This record gives sequence, C-alpha cells and structure tokens, in this order.
Amino acid sequence: MKGITGYDVRDVLLDVLMKRSGGLDVSSAHFTHWLSQKRICKSNGYAPIFCYLLKYGLDKDDLGRDSAEYIEKLCERLSQKMEEMKKRCSAVEKREDIQRFINGQVKTFPRCEALAYFFYVGFLSREECRLKLKDYYEDELSLYKDNVKISTGLRTAITILDFKEYENRLRTETCTLSH
Repeated sequence: MKGITGYDVRDVLLDVLMKRSGGLDVSSAHFTHWLSQKRICKSNGYAPIFCYLLKYGLDKDDLGRDSAEYIEKLCERLSQKMEEMKKRCSAVEKREDIQRFINGQVKTFPRCEALAYFFYVGFLSREECRLKLKDYYEDELSLYKDNVKISTGLRTAITILDFKEYENRLRTETCTLSH
C-alpha cells in the first residue's frame, strides 16, 4: 500500500478531470484502504469515488461503516446541490442558451457547478462538460501556477460527473434485473 496514504483527494479529482490513471487504479484494496482513512471518510469534502466503486464492482455495503456513511452523505449533498442548481439555472431551457447564460452571470456565480448541472440534465455530454471544467482549471493554473487550489465548485462539478455515471449504471442494472 506504499504511497496510498499520501494520495490526496486532489489527486483523485485530477485523475478524473484529466482522464489519467492514478494511484487508486491498482486494486480494490488500495481504493478501500484509501477511502477508509479518516481524512477522507470523515470529511465533508467532495471526491469522485464512484468510478472506483464501478471499476471494482463494489457496493457501499462492501465497505466499512465510516466509508458507507461517507458515500450516503455525499450522495445526499450531491442531490441537494443539483436541486439548488436547478433553481439557479432555470432560465436555461436548451443547450444553445448555456454559454450566454454563464457569461451573463456575476463573477461569483458557480460556473463549474452550473456546467455540471447542465451535464446532469442532459444538455452537455460528459466529455463536453469535462473539457469545459478542465479549461477552467487550466486557466486557474496559468494564473496561480503551483499555488492553484481546486475550488469547491470545481470539486463539486468533478464529483457530479462521476456520480452521474454511477447513477446511470445503477439505474441500468436495476432495470435489467427487474425485467
């Protein structure tokens, strides 16, 4: 398990955002060990963990109690975030309105979360959304170099990309199992 302890949520976020293989791609044991660490499963942070649940065929019941509770709370927070963004982005009724809507918002408007919402409701593909989020991150990186932090909005958006894929897979499996 060498090196996993130092593998941070930032690393996992960048793995998903940049479509790169990371330190948790080694085995389900690496992932479950990483997730069970108190700095991960006891945090209120957003982390794209669902791709690993899918990759390793894990259910939250396969994990320890703290990890399962973290996943439940994360799913609740993501659902609440989508409801909040639904209200904030209600003016957009079709794909063509997205960029104009985002450009018309004040600087503090959560653009990354809005993009994730537009992906979530089907106005953007996963890849389109990922690339737009990557552009936001790279803009920040060019301004702040090594001091760039992944904002809460970007963390949330990346996690929503991951969550939606997980949700879709569960829905597909449930539909398949019920027929």
